[in-house]
Formats: sequence, structure tokens, C-alpha cells
Amino acid sequence: MIVLFAGASVKTSSDPTVESFPARITVVTVILSILVAGVWFSMSYFPVQSFDYFYHLATGRWIAEHASVPTTDMFSHTAQGDPWVTHEWGAQLLFYLGSQAVGVSGMVMVKALCMTLTGLLLFWTGIRLRCPAGWTAVISAAVVFMVTFRAFLRPHLITYFFLVLLMTLLATVPDILHRRIRWLFPVIFLLWANQHSGFVFGLFVLTVWLLTGFPGKPRGPSQGIRFATLLGACFAAGLVNPNFWHVYLYPFAFFVNPVYFQVINELQPVTAPAFRGAVFIPIFWIYLTLCLTVFLLNWKQKPFRDLIFLAVFGYLSITSVRNVPLAALICAPGLMHHSGFLFWRVNGTHRRVKFLSSPVFQRIISVLIVAGLIGLCAWPIVADVPMSASGSRSFGGGLKNLNYPDGAIEFLKTNPLKGEMFNSFAFGGYLLWKQVPDPRVFIDGRLFLYQGEIFDVYSDAIRGTLTPNEIARRFNVSHFILNYPDGDPLPGLYKNLLSNPEWPIVYWDDNTLVFARNQADNHGVVMAHAYRYINPLKRTMSAMDRQIRDNPMGVKAEAERNLSLNPRCSGARVILGRAATLESRWEDAADHYMKALETSPPMYLIQKERARAMVNSDQIKPALTLLNDLHSDHPGDDELMMYLGLAYYLEKNSEKAETWYLKAYRTNPRNYYVLNSLGILYAEQNRLDDAEKFWKKALHVNSTSGEARRNLERLYRMRETLD
Repeated sequence: MIVLFAGASVKTSSDPTVESFPARITVVTVILSILVAGVWFSMSYFPVQSFDYFYHLATGRWIAEHASVPTTDMFSHTAQGDPWVTHEWGAQLLFYLGSQAVGVSGMVMVKALCMTLTGLLLFWTGIRLRCPAGWTAVISAAVVFMVTFRAFLRPHLITYFFLVLLMTLLATVPDILHRRIRWLFPVIFLLWANQHSGFVFGLFVLTVWLLTGFPGKPRGPSQGIRFATLLGACFAAGLVNPNFWHVYLYPFAFFVNPVYFQVINELQPVTAPAFRGAVFIPIFWIYLTLCLTVFLLNWKQKPFRDLIFLAVFGYLSITSVRNVPLAALICAPGLMHHSGFLFWRVNGTHRRVKFLSSPVFQRIISVLIVAGLIGLCAWPIVADVPMSASGSRSFGGGLKNLNYPDGAIEFLKTNPLKGEMFNSFAFGGYLLWKQVPDPRVFIDGRLFLYQGEIFDVYSDAIRGTLTPNEIARRFNVSHFILNYPDGDPLPGLYKNLLSNPEWPIVYWDDNTLVFARNQADNHGVVMAHAYRYINPLKRTMSAMDRQIRDNPMGVKAEAERNLSLNPRCSGARVILGRAATLESRWEDAADHYMKALETSPPMYLIQKERARAMVNSDQIKPALTLLNDLHSDHPGDDELMMYLGLAYYLEKNSEKAETWYLKAYRTNPRNYYVLNSLGILYAEQNRLDDAEKFWKKALHVNSTSGEARRNLERLYRMRETLD
């Protein structure tokens, strides 16, 4: 018995065939199936990472409340009444009912279990195709990376399940045209077409499968009639939906709107910079290469159908990364079948290669596969899995890792603004779900509804080629609900709003900014909540310091008002921390920085400022611990070295203080504060020549500094006294 390939009896013949090795369940196949299930579950169980989930919930709620399926838009003020192809209505209703029953965390668990079922079905399809169990597990584990990178809580996951179910029936049932089997296919497509428009890909797979033939196909004049009847029934079943024939066209709308490929990450090619570093990309290329190699090596078995699938879905995947899961799932049964056949053909003559038949070799390979599967199960649990150039995925449920505008929503509920909203694209679905305060949005994830004028207006507005006043005039917009921008430079829309006094900021937190026009209808809200002294988009420490110095009382009052509305706003905490720093209220500064870190990711600059405040407030021991931890991650920061030197200086450890000051000096010889501190340290040690040297260097760096000049004057007076 070959341990790795348990699941098939080993039989040697001069002309082995797959049929010579009947599939059967063994202890090893059961163990491997459990491990494969664990990999699929751990890779699929992650927090909601798609804002689109919420417009699906909002749509499902509307369907449940009205007992009908919408065919025109009622959620936006820009596309109100326009035709809307709700091709996912069944899934949206299920999502809403499920979230009401078990909550979002429960739905994340349900999603992970459904993906696990999909993976198990794929694994057992390979076993039924007599692919060696170990190799089947390896293929299933590779496919999980190419599928679960898009395992968001969205209706397309239903297409993944139905695709695997369809491929399982086609690949493992001897005669799909048998009257007891063929009725299943129209039922599958009836259910599928009312969940997601991806059923069109299933119809393509079924058509190719029937036209290229399959094992056990019936012979005789009735074959063409059976083919046509089955295909016709499946196509007709797809028409039984609220959108009728429109649902057939929906998946192809992407190809006639090239602009979507530029603005939506998941529509970009696999070579796009957004996916550099993603773990599934190299696996995808290896997978395509392996499929092509195996199909060509097994050319005598006429793998034409599988080559068609590889060519079509491989091309779709290379040009648009969202199709990678389709290629992985559709090509997997063919890869399992043909690689299994190749294995058994080699296995029939394996005695010529003695080490391949060695029980020791087989056990080593088996242990490696099992260990690899266990490691893949644990990976998402113990560390984040990189899924793009800028993002990774962590294990868990709930609504983590997204910047939801909850604070802005509560503010708008309490202070409703009259007029229409302009919202960031990512916020649209969440605002629909929360119905705040008027549920009509400018744009959301239903991009096909906004193609043309609305999408162009949105793009022009973000770039800044349309002014806020022009948008207000065309769409009666009175307020902007925008996500807090990442990085510099600011998008044009933000610059236009900041430079226009008619549009002050009335609310901001770490996730959201609300700009409101100072018009008669909203004058009261604007006057009560406008920020006049704080510009939250000027995020550098120096910019904050300038704002505080210009009007310290106004800035502190606005920051405290912000915290009264949103106690978790780390930006307001940092501003108060900077104000305390400038006033040398070091304990207050350390406290504000600590609270800011509790409600935000561990930002390095805030940690460094907190350490500085701790040093100056005589919290030396914890400050040294924090500073050493920061230095291990940022060994080239001369300011950190300076703070370490100051901490040891205050601890009366002159030797270590000098060591760190000198390290800071060698890193940055023009750091005025390091030069002045070294002068002070040497003067206290009565090393007056060294003190004079560093104070002179400090004056050379900053000739306007009064402190270094006064220190030198005291030094000269000291020398005169000694003389």
C-alpha cells in the first residue's frame, strides 16, 4: 500500500488505466479531507472586508419588507427610477434574513462553512476521479488561495459552490443524460439564476461539456435531441427570474465599460501593482502552467474540453483578477483526472524507479503533505495572510478592518442636514443599510446603475475638475460624506472643499469627514458645529503645532468638542497631546497619546511622542522600555536615540546617556538638540573642552538658538573664574 496515495488500490499492469484503480475511502482520505476542510475554513473565516455587503443587506431588507423584487432604483437620488437588474436578489434576501437571525458574525461563520463545503466537494470529486488522495489534497489546498482571496461575504460565493457542484456531476456521473439525472441540471440553474448571474458561466461549461463529449455518452439518433433538450431546459430555467433575459447580459457589461477596469481593483489584471506581494498570484501562475503541462502530457486521452476551459478562463483571469477563482475551480477536476491518470500510468511501471516505490519515500512525502496542510490551517490563525500589495487578512469574524462612518451617521441623525448628500463610493452601501438620515445616496457599489454621466461626475468631482458648487447646483447637494484620505497629496475634491469657506467641516473622526454648505436650511447646524481652528487634514506634527500656536484656546476647545461626540477619535487626542507638549504639561501629553494609541493602530510617531512625554514627566522606567522597543524596529531614528540618551541622563546614568547621544550624533551630526545635550553632559562632567566643541557645533547648526549661546557664555565665565 502506498501511504501517500491512499484512496486507490495499487495494481500493476503493463497497460494501466484509471479504471484499474477503483477509488475507495480509507483512513488516510478521511484524514486528508479533514485537513483540507480545515484549510478552507481557516482561509475563509475573516471579518467583513467589503462595503458592498451592506447594500446587499439593504436590498434584502427592502425585498422582505415589500414582498417583491425591485426592478428600478429607489436607493439613490442620482439614478432614481432607472432600470436596475437585481440579479442577486435571492442571495440578498438570504443575507438579510441570515443577518437578522445570527448577526454579521454569524454570517461570517456561515460563509466560512459554505466555503468549506465547496472545498470538500472539490476534494471528494478528485477522489471519485481516482486522483491520488495526497495529490488531490495538494490541488485543493492550492485552489483555496485562488478562491478565498475573493471569499467576501457577497453573492458570488454561491456561484463558486454551484460551479463545483456542476463540475462534480459532469465529471463523476457516467451518464448525465440519463432520465434520472438530467432533471437535476435545470433545477440547479433555476436556483443559481436567482442567486447570482454567474450561472451564465455554468451554462458555458455545460455546453462545452456536451459538445465535446463525455465518458458513457449515449449513442444513436436520439443523442442530439437529448443534448438540445437538456441545454434548452437549462437555458429556459435561467429565464425564470424577475429580470428575465436581462440577467444573461449582466456579466458581460464589464467588457463594454473599460473604465471599470481602471478604477476597480478586482477588475484589474493579475499583473497590476495592486496585487504585488499577494500570496495567490505565484500560485495562480504555477497552477496554470501545471494544468497546461498535465493536459499536454496526457494528450492521448484527448483533453480538448479541459484545454478549452483553461484557454477561456485562463485568459479571463489574466485580464481580470476577479476571474481567478473561476479558472481555479473549473480547471481543478480536469487537472485531478489527468494527473491521476498520469500517476497510475507511471505507477504501473514504477518498479523501474525504485525510490518511488520505497515505503520510506512514500511516508516522507505523506508526512510533508500532512504537515503542510496543518501549517496552512494554522497560518491565518497565527499571522496575517497577504492578499494585495497594501493589505492582508486576519482570522476572525465581525466587522473589523474597515473604516465605517458610524460616528458621522450618529452625528447626522442628531443634526440632520437638508438637501442631498455626496458620498464616497465605499460608504454608499453602508449608508444605505443605516438609512442615514435620508437613505438616498449619490453612489454605491451598484456601478452598472451609475455608468455614464453619474460615474463620470463622481470621478471628475474626486479629481477636482468639478467644484463643490457645481455639484451642488446640478444635484442639490448640501453636504459631503467622505472617507478620511490616505496619504498625500490630497484628492482634488478635498482641496476644493478646504479652500471654499462656504463648505466648512462640521464633523470629523479617524474615518470620516462631513462638509456642509453654509446655506439657510442648514445654517444652525453649520454655526454650531463648524471647525474654524482645526484642519484635520493637516496631519503632520509641525502642521498641528502651527494651528495650536495660532489659536491654542480655540484648537483645544474644538478638539474637546470632537471627543465629546466621538471619544475614540485618535486625531483629536493627538491634537490635545501636542497642545500639552507645547505647554510642557508632560503628564497630560503622555495620557493623551496613550489614549490615542488605544483607539488607533500603533502609529510610530504617536508612540515616539508618548515616550518623549513619559521621559519628561519622570516616567523613566516605562519610557526606557518603550524607547528600546521602538529602537529595535527603527534603529536609524536619531530622535529616538536622543530620547534614550535623555532618559538615561535623567536616571543619572551618564555612561549610557553619552553612548546614546553619540549614536544620535553619528546618525545625524546636525541634530541641534543632540549637540546641545552633549554639551550639557560634558559640562557636568567638567569636560569643558568637549562641552565647548559641541555647543559651538550647535550654534553652527542653529545660530539663532539662545540656549546654546547662553551655555557657551556660562562656560567662558566659568573658565575666567577658574583662571
